[in-house]
Amino acid sequence: MRSIALLREVFAYHAALADFAFVMQGLGSGPIALAGAEGLKEEVSRAGGERDAIAAFALSEPDAGSDVQAMSTTARRAGGGWTLNGTKTWISNGGIAHFYVVFAKADEGITAFVVDAADLDASERIEIMALT
Repeated sequence: MRSIALLREVFAYHAALADFAFVMQGLGSGPIALAGAEGLKEEVSRAGGERDAIAAFALSEPDAGSDVQAMSTTARRAGGGWTLNGTKTWISNGGIAHFYVVFAKADEGITAFVVDAADLDASERIEIMALT
């Protein structure tokens, strides 16, 4: 924890945006670290170390905000995988991430899915006031 605190202090002093992206990385990879399958944990850890992969966190929706009960994004089994259908907004690290942790309602309940950035459209931007 001390190392992380010192790293964040250096980031924040020199480049607040770098500190922000670092913190959001934890938000995106946190669900995997807490509840991901062992193979997925290893894959994400390796990707972060070998190719500096950035994680994104996709929970909020235009009509639901972060209220997971009001979420309308769905996940359905399709063959050997899943089909996700819905729209997310306010995605932490959106547009710069290599993979997204996307939350959706499945028959099993609210579930998080790891989606490669190439498999979704994160091109729409919301103008906000941000750290520079």
